[in-house]
Amino acid sequence: MIKQLIKRAVFGRVDAFRAAQTLDTLAAIAAHAVDDPGRCEPERAPDPARLRMAWVIPPFVAGLGGHTTLFRAVSHFAARGHPQRLLIFNPFGTISVPGSRRVLDEHYGGVDAELAEWTPDEAARPADVVVATSWHTAYAVGSMRRVARKVYVIQDLEHLFHPAGSEAALAEETHRFGFPAVTAGEWLRREVESRYGVRAGSFDLAYNRSEYTDAGAPRANRVLCYARPTTPRRAFELSVLALRELQRLSPATEIVFFGAERLPALAGLRATNRGILRPAELNELYNGATAGLVLSATNYSLVPLEMMAAGLPVVDLALPNNFAIHGEPAAHISLAAPTPRAIARALHALVGDAGLRERQRAAAHAYAAGLSWEASCARIEEIVLSYVADASAASLNTVQR
Repeated sequence: MIKQLIKRAVFGRVDAFRAAQTLDTLAAIAAHAVDDPGRCEPERAPDPARLRMAWVIPPFVAGLGGHTTLFRAVSHFAARGHPQRLLIFNPFGTISVPGSRRVLDEHYGGVDAELAEWTPDEAARPADVVVATSWHTAYAVGSMRRVARKVYVIQDLEHLFHPAGSEAALAEETHRFGFPAVTAGEWLRREVESRYGVRAGSFDLAYNRSEYTDAGAPRANRVLCYARPTTPRRAFELSVLALRELQRLSPATEIVFFGAERLPALAGLRATNRGILRPAELNELYNGATAGLVLSATNYSLVPLEMMAAGLPVVDLALPNNFAIHGEPAAHISLAAPTPRAIARALHALVGDAGLRERQRAAAHAYAAGLSWEASCARIEEIVLSYVADASAASLNTVQR
């Protein structure tokens, strides 16, 4: 009884602290809410050959897939002659801009762009295009006025990351701000167009061809699992349950996790954890395994594409989000029902059938060969330029009237 009272007291304080933190964060975000977030008051007509662009981004650390995609797009626009600014919007606390620049240079290959914290003064600087890159940043972008066009790069349906409540409601509302969207993949394009009537264009996620290749080396009886326990949409618990079942079916199969430095206790599962790895280390890991497990409960990840490029067959979930990306049926990826047994059976089939592995590997190689960041970033530029052209035409029509 005493232990229970102590636990209640301790966890009660923790819950109260978390609630206070959440309230402070949401207050900092909601402070930027305006009645007409889509409103733009440009100081001049944008020059399509030299767009002044500002990307409002969340804080970042090493190894974030969403930021990797954003920074590739920023680099593409910079190389095409468009001046770029990165504004870090941080309602969660304080940031170090020099520290963020070091992370950007050391872990993301550097980006030819100004880097600053989002402040009212920075927000007041004129721009031709301002890009929201998460639901939090959409509120900051909505409050900015001296712009010709606001655009929303959507890499997932972020309101699905939260239970029904304050955060989910605030996140979903950003899809009604009137920003035309650039979505990572067809599933998201269909979702935002059908649910919210948003104009959207999609691009394909890709991989770095110079970093991920099939070395043709012998492969061990090993299954790799992309583990992100703090990211619910990666379904870590479902992965663990499936791998327990796989180990029952195939005791000799080695299990290796990667993607997180620390994992919770994995009772009933013999496995090792490689943590967060650099691309060269990942490519070596992919080339030494028999199958990869990467679960996506919402939009898809970059990791399966890297695995495919390295000749590693992949298992993911048979859900509408993945059907929209890979098709149904798909020869280049194994899609399993979201149950431990179904996932384990799909992995067991790949582990035990060399012919099946080779057929899927060949189909995946062909699929991955059709993807490149150059093409994807060019597609993003095409979509943004179309939105700028429409905004310019609308502004001209207004003046003529």
